[in-house]
Amino acid sequence: MASASMAMDAHRWLIDHPKEASEYQGRWVAVSGTGIELAAGSLSEIIKEKGAKNFLITKIPLLKEIEEVLY
Repeated sequence: MASASMAMDAHRWLIDHPKEASEYQGRWVAVSGTGIELAAGSLSEIIKEKGAKNFLITKIPLLKEIEEVLY
């Protein structure tokens, strides 16, 4: 499991790099403070990746998914 500091750094990277993150819309990613390290189509796939648990694991939502939440 990622430390709180590492998770904050990874979250900050996502906020600061929306264009790069948008390339992974609809996919699960493992993020570090320096970028997206791993990507997969499902949560189970990314958890199986070696080293994934050392990063912040999250899903980059599709625009459609964001719109559904907002409206």
